[in-house]
Amino acid sequence: MTDNKFNSVAVPLEDICIDPASPKMTTPIPCYRYSSTRLDPLEFAMGYQRGEMDAISKTDKSFQITVREDVFESLCRKHTWGVIHTVGEYKRLLTFFRHNYDAGVKNRVMYTEEFPIQRSYTYRLFFDEKRVRLRLPDGDLCVSGQTLVTTTLHPCLALALASDFVLYNSPPSLDVAIDDILLSLAMHLTRPIWLSWFKNRPKLTTPRPQARAKRERPLQSN
Repeated sequence: MTDNKFNSVAVPLEDICIDPASPKMTTPIPCYRYSSTRLDPLEFAMGYQRGEMDAISKTDKSFQITVREDVFESLCRKHTWGVIHTVGEYKRLLTFFRHNYDAGVKNRVMYTEEFPIQRSYTYRLFFDEKRVRLRLPDGDLCVSGQTLVTTTLHPCLALALASDFVLYNSPPSLDVAIDDILLSLAMHLTRPIWLSWFKNRPKLTTPRPQARAKRERPLQSN
């Protein structure tokens, strides 16, 4: 550990483990599927049409994480860790999201125009040190908020993991400003953005089958 606040060298997220004997997952995981963040608002905010993210996430590495099996288990069951960016980056993301929500369906901008896809991104690794002990490749313990990790996961998608993490945890090492931003993102990507999406969301062109069947049900005579 250096005298700086963060580790001087970032470690690939897939090399972080709980048990050194735990194998790496052979298939990358589309991370948002394991988040409680609502998919529709996020998909809309990023500039996609409804349903596109699900297909793209199967092959696009910027939607995926590769981790050890025990680390993945800890994420799915307990939300004990998250990869977290800077306050400045989160504010940029929220400004962009709000622009797309206010612009409406036809005038949105794809997120890659503002946040181009990179080969990897660097985040701070936060985790609940009382519930999980994450380790570096050399076996040393990670320190929440002071361990830097790299991953292909785009910041727009990493946002979902981060908001889940602060929803279930209150790490003392997390900056208050970041905690406030991410806690407001939990579930609905902040209430103002959620309401804006609800107002501008694409309308269904045909009624849902259940609703149509109910309307077409003949009246019963007494």
